[in-house]
Amino acid sequence: MSAVVVGGGLAGAAAALALAEAGAEVVQVAAAPGATALSAGVVDVASASPGIATLPWRDALRGSPLLPRERLALHRRGAPSHPYAQLFGAGDDPALPEREIETGMARLARWLEPGGLALGGSLGANRLLATVAGTLRVADFAVAPAARGDLLEAQDVAVIDAPALEGWDARALARTLAHEIDALGLAKLPVSVVHPAFPPGLFADPSPVRVAARLDASGARAALATGVSALGARGRVLLFPPCLGIERSAELVHALETASGARVAEALSFPPHAVAGFRFQRALDAAVERAGVRRVRERVRRVLAVDVDALSLVLGDGGERLAADAVVLAVGRFVSGGVEAGRDAVNEPLLGLPLYDADGRRIDGIPARRSARKGYGNEQPLFSAGVRTDRRLRPLASNGRPQHARLFAAGDLLGGFDPARERTGLGVALVSGLRGARAALESLRAPQARAEGMP
Repeated sequence: MSAVVVGGGLAGAAAALALAEAGAEVVQVAAAPGATALSAGVVDVASASPGIATLPWRDALRGSPLLPRERLALHRRGAPSHPYAQLFGAGDDPALPEREIETGMARLARWLEPGGLALGGSLGANRLLATVAGTLRVADFAVAPAARGDLLEAQDVAVIDAPALEGWDARALARTLAHEIDALGLAKLPVSVVHPAFPPGLFADPSPVRVAARLDASGARAALATGVSALGARGRVLLFPPCLGIERSAELVHALETASGARVAEALSFPPHAVAGFRFQRALDAAVERAGVRRVRERVRRVLAVDVDALSLVLGDGGERLAADAVVLAVGRFVSGGVEAGRDAVNEPLLGLPLYDADGRRIDGIPARRSARKGYGNEQPLFSAGVRTDRRLRPLASNGRPQHARLFAAGDLLGGFDPARERTGLGVALVSGLRGARAALESLRAPQARAEGMP
């Protein structure tokens, strides 16, 4: 059984790992890391308030926070074009979404652990995390050290001052954070800025990534721990900029918490300083390599049907062919080239699959500007563009039938939702990556293409 996974992000890694653990011979093809590398290290499965764009935290009807499982239920009963509607269905087992997501998160935690990353969270509780701008974000699951900054469990917050670091203004963060806490009506939570006695030069480099790499060294870790030794207090969160190591982040956080007696966390950060996403991607890549998956750093140019039971991928500019018994497409959208928005038309470049927005309108073959709306806050149909699939995640051709019986799609390539606006991209990526792998395995173990008369 040979399977090819196209894509290097969370959806592709989940599919590749699940296939490998099931005994398949797996090749992962990716020209570059996926959009996971640009994430803040938060793995949300449902938007903060589905259908209530102006209320990112509270439910207007009850005036109380919605739990992740409640928000997931709203998604399931919502738009029929959303990937969750396809994955879980309105009439299926009502406990299926929660059960499948919790199981998937447990698998993800197991894959990340050898890379020194811990995944925290559940569908039964919210986490409230601060960003580098001082705004608050409701999170379902998150990767440490950001996961350790849950303000719902804090008694006070001390923001670490590092004035030379790009994208980090401790005073502005503290002011905004205090306003956010007050606006949400949360229990009083003191927020202050602290100035640790760090050795000169420890934060002299303006790049958070380079500082993080330097802090992997044992001497730098010890110096940082000494600097925070007098800052601890019961229930305090020490909020650091996104720089707490890369390969040895867990060791650094442990040293800082031991020295200070406080809980140590990073603020959520975004490109160009998405250090958490960089760690996340590295840990996923390491897990894929440990699983024995062959990794090919090349761009896929075309996917061709050889016959009803086999496919072939055309790689790079040289046109090298890679044969596969099954293919999982986890190629993302605009960032990674899974969907292209040229001057004259939006298209899916590998197979010419039709693309649909969240309202079910077909938008491939027309200029991108015709799928954009004026106004920053408006929903943008272009950003929900993706392929339609059947219940087994097989992409549908223009005639409404699966393009190929052994071709599957996962992650942001699935249409019907805007992962950035909803903040559900990584949750959908994980669940659909695992589902796509399961469907691919079923097709390999019980061939049925000829029986279905697939072209």
